[in-house]
Amino acid sequence: KVLMQLKQSHPVNQRIDGFIYDNRKLFLDLQQTQNKLSLSVSIHDSCEAKSQIKKKSLIDDQIYFHSQQVSDLQQEIELNDKVSKFSPYQIYKQYQPNQSPKISLLHQYQESDEVLSLRRENENLKKRFSEYQKQTKQQLDCQLELEVIQNLTTEQNQQIETQKQQLVALQKQLIELQTAVYQKHKDLTQSNSQIQQLQIEIETVNSQMQLQKQETQDQKIIISDLKQQLAQRDLNANKQQIQAEKEANDAIKEQEEQIFRLNQENQQLKKQMKLLFSQVIDAKNEAEEQMEAKEREIMKLKAELG
Repeated sequence: KVLMQLKQSHPVNQRIDGFIYDNRKLFLDLQQTQNKLSLSVSIHDSCEAKSQIKKKSLIDDQIYFHSQQVSDLQQEIELNDKVSKFSPYQIYKQYQPNQSPKISLLHQYQESDEVLSLRRENENLKKRFSEYQKQTKQQLDCQLELEVIQNLTTEQNQQIETQKQQLVALQKQLIELQTAVYQKHKDLTQSNSQIQQLQIEIETVNSQMQLQKQETQDQKIIISDLKQQLAQRDLNANKQQIQAEKEANDAIKEQEEQIFRLNQENQQLKKQMKLLFSQVIDAKNEAEEQMEAKEREIMKLKAELG
């Protein structure tokens, strides 16, 4: 009866083979999951990583299920190991205690061969179970490595999101700087228009000065002629001559004062024009330096994003 029970335990060998096959298949699936998750590290979207994590959870459940079945098999193996150590007589006495031990030598020989065969098969089961335990340990190592890769993927996704935010902020600053530069150019254009207007006014003042100089020269010629005429007149006309000279001198003095005022206004306009030129150049240099600095920052960030 015990030998029949031991013979019925032979399918345990087939179940162990099936578990080893399933275990190898699970190990290959875990390796594929690990490879896919490693490739997904360089991908910004984490959908693939979530899918692999879900698949990993299913594999963990399968590993737990197989570990329970392996525990049951181990108990069966221990039972077979204990039974295979019994001698045929002990087996006979255990299950037929009230009968006399009438066992022929041939029957004893046959039963001993069967027990030895069962022992050998049980040793093979132990070896296969040991191999299954090694493969299970490899699966656990792969599982730990998969968790490490998952943590690295999460950290890299956070770094990429931070760099995206920094890039958006820099682009916003660049837009603001471009707006400021546009306003500077607009101001420069307005300043150039003002400078052109000042130049026209200066040319007008210069023309007026030339006309007044010409008029003064003409008046001097007239005065010289008047002096010659007055010298030829009678001495009785000395008073008229003195009055004419006085009026002429007053007119000359007034013309010279007007020329002096125009010269001062011209100098003031030239100083304003120089100040505007200096302000325009400084604003242009400052805007160009800010644009170059922002462009270097953006190029550096793009190079880091690679």
